[in-house]
Amino acid sequence: MIKTLKINLLVLALMLILLNIISFFILQFHYWNREKTAVTLPAMSNENYSKIRKEFNQLETEYQPFIAWKRKPVKKEFTNIDVNGNRLTKNSNSESKKVIRFFGGSTMWGAGVEDSNTIPSRFGKCTDEYNIVNHGGTGFNSRQSLAFFTNILVKDDSTNIVVFYDGVNDVADLCIKKLSIPGHGREVQMRNELTTINSTGSYFRGKDGIFNLSKKLLSKVFIQNTARLIQGVIGRYFKGSLPDPYCCQTELDRANQVANHLLHTWKVAHQLAEANGIEFIAILQPNLFVGNVENDYLNLDRRGSLGKNFEAVYPILKEKIVSFDWIYDFTEIFDDKKNPLYFDFCHVNKQGNEIIANQICEIIDDLNSK
Repeated sequence: MIKTLKINLLVLALMLILLNIISFFILQFHYWNREKTAVTLPAMSNENYSKIRKEFNQLETEYQPFIAWKRKPVKKEFTNIDVNGNRLTKNSNSESKKVIRFFGGSTMWGAGVEDSNTIPSRFGKCTDEYNIVNHGGTGFNSRQSLAFFTNILVKDDSTNIVVFYDGVNDVADLCIKKLSIPGHGREVQMRNELTTINSTGSYFRGKDGIFNLSKKLLSKVFIQNTARLIQGVIGRYFKGSLPDPYCCQTELDRANQVANHLLHTWKVAHQLAEANGIEFIAILQPNLFVGNVENDYLNLDRRGSLGKNFEAVYPILKEKIVSFDWIYDFTEIFDDKKNPLYFDFCHVNKQGNEIIANQICEIIDDLNSK
């Protein structure tokens, strides 16, 4: 009886391991097929996209005080990051004493395009007056941009103009029920990592406790990939059966909190800039859930959960920001453009970045002429 039980348990363990291995290769194939499909999108006119994407997936991240994370320095063909964690900006006048600093998430950082086609680099195409610095970071929301800007002020780094380009990550992150306001996309991950043996007073609890280490090992060997595959299948074919992580579409108070968080963050940044003699510009980001841009080629569900949250928060923001002459609404900037620009719900190709950069250039020209 005991021998039979041992054999059955061994067979079960081997089957779970085998299924986990098979699931890993299925997931890898799905990822490869998704990347292959992305290259064929109408908006993806960049013949280097597959190489750029490969470089992006190889980037490493490290902790950054007050900001939470930043990219490690790297030198590649299309993606270069300096020792400060900033993306390389082409067309910057390094000899100029006039410094303009751009802040934002991955759209400002330049996901999907090479160094020369980020928003800051394209901005350098329309003017040679400025030393241009790209402080954008993958996943950053407005509160992290404020922390980054504060660090620069504390270090007394020369700055003449600051541009905040926000909205997408503020909604995509802060409309998630389990995240705080203020908060960021890695809040839960970092909180869990800080729960250690020392903080719990037990060798069994915490991320480095016996229970958690055993759980991680067993999960990785037996079920990690299988669970991911099952979750992916359920998410794609049985969406209604999964709990919705977002809440702004059903909780008006939360939607207002997210909108006010972004606006108040911009206000604080504006006050800091003004107190230090710096021109401040805030821009509400465009995205496919707000506006009237053709996007059928993406097969994007505009009325899906994430889209409904943007439709809940952005109208509140659009109504509030009209009172401020230093905040600019870019949500309709692509509405009259016929060529496909988006390759997902918020990232655009080099033509889209050029449109954004040129509009920022016009704003700054107007400010300088006053």
